[in-house]
Amino acid sequence: MLYTYERNPLGDFNPSQGKQVVCDPHHLNIRVCPMSKGKTNSENLTQIFFDGDCPLCKREIEFYKSIEPPQTFEWRDLWEPGAIHQDSGFNKKDAMKSLHVLDTAGRLHTGVDAFAKIWDQFPKLRWLSILIKLPVVYQLACAGYACFARLRLLWR
Repeated sequence: MLYTYERNPLGDFNPSQGKQVVCDPHHLNIRVCPMSKGKTNSENLTQIFFDGDCPLCKREIEFYKSIEPPQTFEWRDLWEPGAIHQDSGFNKKDAMKSLHVLDTAGRLHTGVDAFAKIWDQFPKLRWLSILIKLPVVYQLACAGYACFARLRLLWR
């Protein structure tokens, strides 16, 4: 579960400040994402940031692309120029450590939470999202993904 807070430079909560801080209590990550007044076409889509040089990652993304409902995702290969906007709240080094998903509300999901967010968009895979969110399953999945993510970086 992600908690969203807005804070101005003085530390007061203020929705007009224009920054959205997303805290993922499972990973203790805090991400700052810009809030926009009007959404562009890309902001109407869930953005997936993935490592296109990782054969396993690329294969999984190609599978998702093949079954994707129309106008659902914007696929961002981290190796493509401009894949990450300067104001995204994370950089390529962060994104290479785990799968990142920026949803249409501007909330950032990483690792297992990113997969759950993707699976939520597919009617035939939604059961995986529900399963992965169960307490013991979630903890095991997070530990397994953390190990995989570290090993994946070592293989590079």
